[in-house]
Amino acid sequence: MPQDSIQQSAGILPSLRFNGLDNTELNIIKTLSKVWFISFFKLHEFKGSRYVYVFLRPSSTLSERFNLHNEVLCLINSYEKFDARSLDFVDKTLSDFENRLDKLCILVVSKSEDITHVIANLSADKESRIYIPFKFSELLGCKHQESILITKRLEQHLYTKDLFAFDSPLRTEKYFFGRKADVQTLVGKYTNGENGCIFGLRRIGKTSVLLAVERQLKSLKCPVTYLDCSDTKFHRNVWNKALFYIKETLFISNKVPLANTHSEDEYSEQKASDCFQKDLNTLYKYFGNKRVLIIFDEIESITFDLSSSENWAKGLDYVFFWQTLRSIYQQNSSLFSFIISGVNPKALETAKANQNQDNPIYRFITPNYLGFFKAETVSYMINYIGQYMGIKFEQEVSTYLTDSFGGHPFLIRQICSQIHKELNDSNKARPAVINKHYYTSHIKQISNNIKDYIDLILQILIDKYPNEYELLEYLANGDENTFLEFASQSREWILHLEGYGLITEQDNKFFFRINMVSELIKTNTKKIKLPSSIEEKWEVISKKRNSLESKLKAITKLLLKTSLGNTKARESIISAMSKPNQKSKALTFAYDEIFEKEIYFLDLKRVIEINWKIFENIFKSDKQKFTMYMDLANKNRADAHAKEIATDDFNITISSIHWLTECLEENT
Repeated sequence: MPQDSIQQSAGILPSLRFNGLDNTELNIIKTLSKVWFISFFKLHEFKGSRYVYVFLRPSSTLSERFNLHNEVLCLINSYEKFDARSLDFVDKTLSDFENRLDKLCILVVSKSEDITHVIANLSADKESRIYIPFKFSELLGCKHQESILITKRLEQHLYTKDLFAFDSPLRTEKYFFGRKADVQTLVGKYTNGENGCIFGLRRIGKTSVLLAVERQLKSLKCPVTYLDCSDTKFHRNVWNKALFYIKETLFISNKVPLANTHSEDEYSEQKASDCFQKDLNTLYKYFGNKRVLIIFDEIESITFDLSSSENWAKGLDYVFFWQTLRSIYQQNSSLFSFIISGVNPKALETAKANQNQDNPIYRFITPNYLGFFKAETVSYMINYIGQYMGIKFEQEVSTYLTDSFGGHPFLIRQICSQIHKELNDSNKARPAVINKHYYTSHIKQISNNIKDYIDLILQILIDKYPNEYELLEYLANGDENTFLEFASQSREWILHLEGYGLITEQDNKFFFRINMVSELIKTNTKKIKLPSSIEEKWEVISKKRNSLESKLKAITKLLLKTSLGNTKARESIISAMSKPNQKSKALTFAYDEIFEKEIYFLDLKRVIEINWKIFENIFKSDKQKFTMYMDLANKNRADAHAKEIATDDFNITISSIHWLTECLEENT
């Protein structure tokens, strides 16, 4: 909000006394006061250095031109060399006066003749504040051209830097918008001794929220650490060494001595749980009996079936790791809690993990998704950032952006970044107002430049959750009946897609929330071309199902015989047959002959269901999906000329056969 307008012209507050300043410093302040109103002054010692700073209240002209309303910090540095400690002092001062000062724009006046390059190098981070550098010599020698010099310098640094183009998690509060409630929810979970989670697609802001939780708890002197599970230093470890890695990270990130903790050798499979609990207790006591918080980001990297490390994806490391954490937590919930974050809550929704072991954190936490921004948050975000770049977005444009991109903050920032570039390329004067006409006439061209970002966001579904992506393909291509058929069989997929913010339901119909996602999926889809005649449809189904049946027979015959032995395998096959005359014939055949002469598609389904433990790894431990897809693959068995087959039935049958075939091919 704007400061009160007691003084909107240049000058100096009459009550200020500039004790302790030399003539040069005093003359610089007088020069600044010809353009700004000097409302505050202080001389301060910090880390062995002397700092002079004043608060500059923008005049009406500056406020209108640069959208500056709060007072601006101006640091006057009289040393020949400007070093990083000066920026530390800026951070401290802005923190001390956070409700009064503009938190992004800072003027730096330095005796160093190389201040422009020095400040550029020290503040090279994209998320850094906007520093407007001036040399002593140019301010003192401007000869009544102060307004021109300062205005041009503000334009140079405010209008050229692209503050929208962040593509990394936000590590400070400077550009953090719209997520305070999510942060407080997770902090509240920690405070109450509960575990928390957030899920959502890439670039939705999960990591930024987690880092904000870490910052807030560290400001409260609580022991907390953030872990990126995709770091190979973490997920390439076995489960007990992963616990040791967490312990090391906790102590180091909280600046606690490691001297009295257990060594890596002591973290053996037998003793890791006990060592970890004792080390957590050491940290707990060090912080005055404050609960420890462990934040796990990119949880897919240590989740069964999904991890790129074999020991987590297929072995028992996942089970032992979470058994240990759950056991310690249940014994003493005041000792520690954790937050997990990823794309999909598979780790919380799947009852069985690898090798048919119970999943230790199944239903342990209720999944929570990070939502999109509403129109008012979008408007605040883009106008707050845009004000420093000389861009103002009319309310209608904020609404359009929210509707077109679902309120996805990352995509909206990228669109605004493209608008900034277009203004530069066309040499449009700043400040510029982006109105409805500008938006509608440029959005198609601008949107084309962010397609790669949408591809990146969707890639995780293609790689890790292909069934969910396939549902989106059906919806994007207008095949709503097939979409609803599959949706009715697995409601969790729909809940995930709704949680991601990709689709929404109205009056029992589903729609994409982001039109560009629908268009991109439609363009990229690689679905089989729909045959035009009845004969072609049945020919495609027959060919694919015969191939599937052949593969299914081969792997069933091999695994049953290997696991049960010839006699019991033969008995199991015959007992799965439903027709008495079929059983009678089968009793006259040897084991291998049964597969050649007397076994059908549904017999294979039943024998696999009966002996599920033998086959579960082949079919991704998803018995429900196996049963559903076998039934769907078998549903349309008819002579090619017998009857019509609807497009929906054709698509469902082909998709079911594809999934079953892929499972078999991955294991042969």
